[in-house]
Amino acid sequence: EEIGRAFKNSFLIATTVGFICCFISLLLGYVLTQTQLRGKKLIEIIVAIPYSAPGTVVALALILAFSQNFFGFPISIYNTIWLFVIAYSLKYLNFSFKIVTHHYSQIHQHLIEAAEVSGASFVQVFRSIWLPLLKPALSASFFLVFVPSLSELTMSLFLTGPGLETIGTLIFQMQEYSDNIGGGASVLAVCVFILIFLMNLLTKKISNGKYGL
Repeated sequence: EEIGRAFKNSFLIATTVGFICCFISLLLGYVLTQTQLRGKKLIEIIVAIPYSAPGTVVALALILAFSQNFFGFPISIYNTIWLFVIAYSLKYLNFSFKIVTHHYSQIHQHLIEAAEVSGASFVQVFRSIWLPLLKPALSASFFLVFVPSLSELTMSLFLTGPGLETIGTLIFQMQEYSDNIGGGASVLAVCVFILIFLMNLLTKKISNGKYGL
């Protein structure tokens, strides 16, 4: 039962985080590369701070911020799956942001100017030019966020609670507490390794070998 729940939680969290990071990166990448807003370079610093900070610091900060109205938040999401989603999104947004921003900068401005001269609206330009050209980058960034989110351990140990087991915390618990022989943890770890290996191959295929290990 715990194994099934852990896989379900991990897949749900990783998938949600992947989509969130892709969407935010799509917006932030546009602002950074296609606008003239003052102070836009701060976006890179803000995105990089949670990634460079230790996972324990990020987890503890979120626990303090979202439990018992510590900072005035009306709703406590402590001991819910949404705290995992926020923590992972903050931690791994930098992966997606770097990839999407890099591909934004490679799209020639003449394509956009030609579409605008032809009378295309912003939505039409975004749908017919930006999205098709950014599709490989978005797909690769999704999997590069999905894979570490699937097996994340450091933050999860602080955020986990009853019914909120993830693959990482379950392997840790089996290894340290409930499985003296270590067989169950080893088998589960091998299964996760195979899954991550397959996801890595898929990422490399989608990105034509640019991303992945």
